[in-house]
Amino acid sequence: MSLSLSVGRYRYVRSLLLLASVVGLGGTAGCNTAVTQCEDNQQYFQREVWGQVASRICIKCHSPDGIAAQQNSQFLLLPPSYPGFIEANYSNMSDIARYDYGGMPVIVLKPLGQLNHGGGKVIQENSREHRILADWVARVARPVSCRDSADPDPFDGNITMLSPVDTLRKASLDLVGRLPTEAELTRVRSGGEPELRAVLEEMTQDEAFYSRVGEIWNDVLLTNRYLSGALGLLNDSDYPGKYWYNPDKLDSSLLTPEQKQQQRYSEIGIGSEPIELIKHVVRENRPFSEILTADYTMVNPYSARVYSLDPATLGFSDVYSPYEFREARVSVSRNGGLLPVPHAGVLTQTVFLRRYPTTTTNLNRHRARTVYRLFLATDILRLAERPIDPSSVSSNNPTRDDPNCNVCHRIVDPIASNFQRWDQDGRFRPDLTWPASLPSPGLGQDVLGSVDQYPQALSWLAGRIVADTRFSTAVVQTTYRGLLGRDTLGYPASDAADFDQQLTAWQRQQALLRAVGEEFRKSNYNLRKVFVPLLLSADYRASSSAALKPAQLEGLGAGRLLTPELLSRRIAATTGLRWTRSDQAEWLLADYNLIYGGIDSNAVTERLTVPNGVMANVGWRMATEMACRLTAWEFTRAQTERLILPMVDVTDRPFDQNNQPNPQAMENIKRNLQYLHQRLLGEQLATDDPELERSYQLFLGSYQDAVATQSTALPFDCQARVDRLTGATLPTDRQITSDRNYTIRPWMAVVSYLLADWRFLYGN
Repeated sequence: MSLSLSVGRYRYVRSLLLLASVVGLGGTAGCNTAVTQCEDNQQYFQREVWGQVASRICIKCHSPDGIAAQQNSQFLLLPPSYPGFIEANYSNMSDIARYDYGGMPVIVLKPLGQLNHGGGKVIQENSREHRILADWVARVARPVSCRDSADPDPFDGNITMLSPVDTLRKASLDLVGRLPTEAELTRVRSGGEPELRAVLEEMTQDEAFYSRVGEIWNDVLLTNRYLSGALGLLNDSDYPGKYWYNPDKLDSSLLTPEQKQQQRYSEIGIGSEPIELIKHVVRENRPFSEILTADYTMVNPYSARVYSLDPATLGFSDVYSPYEFREARVSVSRNGGLLPVPHAGVLTQTVFLRRYPTTTTNLNRHRARTVYRLFLATDILRLAERPIDPSSVSSNNPTRDDPNCNVCHRIVDPIASNFQRWDQDGRFRPDLTWPASLPSPGLGQDVLGSVDQYPQALSWLAGRIVADTRFSTAVVQTTYRGLLGRDTLGYPASDAADFDQQLTAWQRQQALLRAVGEEFRKSNYNLRKVFVPLLLSADYRASSSAALKPAQLEGLGAGRLLTPELLSRRIAATTGLRWTRSDQAEWLLADYNLIYGGIDSNAVTERLTVPNGVMANVGWRMATEMACRLTAWEFTRAQTERLILPMVDVTDRPFDQNNQPNPQAMENIKRNLQYLHQRLLGEQLATDDPELERSYQLFLGSYQDAVATQSTALPFDCQARVDRLTGATLPTDRQITSDRNYTIRPWMAVVSYLLADWRFLYGN
C-alpha cells in the first residue's frame, strides 16, 4: 500500500486531530461542540459517527452485501436489520480507529481517497464528516466518560407513571383476564413497588397466564391455523392410528356424533402442539429454550391415540379430556418397523413444518427465514433491500456465486440444510437426498460436518440457536409486542428532522430491552423474567409527560387497542357477564373477531392496531348491548352481589314525584358513578371532578327525558326475565319488565357511555 500525502495535508490532518483532543475529548467532561451536554463514546458514536457518517456514506460499500465485502474488506458494517448492529459497528469502528499508516489514522485517510481506497474520495477535507471521524479517533484513544456529569437524564422526573395500584389493575387484566383481588390491592397499597413486583410474579403462576403466553406466541407462529383439519396433515402410512376413531374409514358424513367429537378432539391435539409445548415449558418452570430443544412433543388423549400411544401410560388425570396435554415421544411406521422422530421442540412438529412449507425449488429456505425471524430476531429479507437486475445474473449457481443473491443465501442456506431430512409434507425422511451444491447444515460459522448426524440436524441447530444472544432478543421482542401491541423502535433515519429526539427514545428503549434480555439469560431463560420487568417499565406504565418532545415519547405509553381476546376478557372481568350470541358463543371471538382487528392465523395474520369505522361500530354495539343486558338484571340481585350498581336501588330517583330534589338519592347516584368509573375505567375521581359531573349530567338528562315522555317501556332484550348467569327464569316478583321509576334507562346510558370510552377499549 502506498501513501500519497503532501506535507501540507499531513500537517492539516495532524492539526485537526490535535484540535479534537484540545476541545475536551478524552476526559471525564468531554463534550461535542454540537450539543450542550456531555456525550460518552457510545452516545457520540450513535449520534455522530453512525448517524451522520457510517450509515450515510460508509455502509453503501461496506455492508455485508456491498462491494467492499465482495473484495474481502475487513471493514464491514451491519445495517439496522441485524440485532445488535450498533454494538457490533461500535466495536468494529473502534478497532478501525486504532489503525494508522505512517502515524496517520486509516479511518480518516481512506475516506479522503488515500491509501488506495476502493471507493475513492467520499468526504471532503474540513467537512463535518471529516471532523466527526477525527473526533472519533481521539475519543477511541482517550475514551470520554460522563459518569461525573451533572447533565440530567431527559426522562428522569419528566414522565408521569401509573401508580403501583393502577399498574396492578392494568397488568392483572392483561395477564390473567381479571381484576386484582382485594388482598392483592391491599398488599400493593402498603408495599408499593417491591410488593407490586411480587404480586405480578405470583400472577405469572396462574393458569390464565399460560393461556396468555400461548396467545402471544401464536401471533408469530400462526399454527392455530390447524386447530381444525390437522389430521389431514399426517401421512396415513406413517401413522396407522390416524383413524382410530373411525376404524372402518367411513365417510365423514356417516360418523356418529361421538366419532365426530373424537375426530375434532384429535385435531385439537395435533393442531395445538406448538402452543401447548410453549405453555408447558413455562408452566413447569423449564428454561424457555426448551421450546426448541425439547426431545418430545405434546399430546392430548386423543392425539396420543393418533400416534398409536396409550393415553393410560402418559399420566393423564382424565383420558377423555381434550384440553389436557402431556409429554410424548413419537415414532412413525416405516418399512415394517417404528422409526423414532428426532424431536427438536417446535422445529420438528408437523403443524410448524406445514405452516412454513418447502418446495423443490424453495429447498427449505422459507423455513430457514422463519427460524431467523422468530428465534434469531433477524429479517433476512431486509439484509439486502435493493432491486436485482435479472440480466445481471450469469452464474449457473447464482445463490452461491452471484453477489446479488449470495448476500442472503450464504446466511439462509446453511439453516435450510438443517431441514433436509424433512419433506414438504413435514414428514421425517432420513432417506431424502439433498443438492450437493448447497452447504452443509450450519448456523453462522458453526457447521455440522458429519453426514451421519444429518437426521439430528435440527436438534443440533436448536442448541446453537438458544446459545445465541439473538434468541433472547427474539423472545424479548415477541413478549414486548404481545404486551404493548406494537413493535420495538427501529433506529431513526439519519436525515430525520427530529433525529436527536428519536435517537434519545431509541437509546432509552434499547437500554430497557438489553436489561430485560440480560435478566432473562441470567435466570436460565425464565420467561417470567421477561414479562415482569416489561410490565414495570415506562413503556408499559407511562401515562403523561409535559416536558418531553413528541419524538422522545415514542415507545412510551400505557394505551393500546385491545385485541378481541383481551377486550372479551375485560368485559367479563369488569361487568361479570360475557358479550355472547344466543348460542353463548362470544361475539368478539366468533363473528367479530376479524372485523375487530383479530387474526385467524391463516389468511389474516396481522392484528389491526388502529381502529376503523367498522371497529368503532362494534365497540358501540358492545357497549349498548352490554348496558341493555346488565342494568335491569343487576337490580334483581341483592346489593352485595351486584358488580356495577351496588350503591343504588331502582327507586333512587334524583327528584321525587313532586319534582323536589332527593339529596340521599343524589348522593347514592354520585357514589355509584364514582364506583363505575373506578371499576370500568380504573379512575379514582373526586366528587367535584369534571369527569364525574359529565357522567352525572348524562344520567340526569336521561332521567328527565324519561319523566318528560312518561315512557316506562323497556326493550324486550333489556328486560330482566332470566338470570343472566344461569339462564334460569326469574320468579315473577323479581322480574323487571318496565322502567316505572325512570332510573333503569339512565343507568343504561351511563354504563353504555363508559363501556364505549376509549380508556375501556384501549385498556388504559
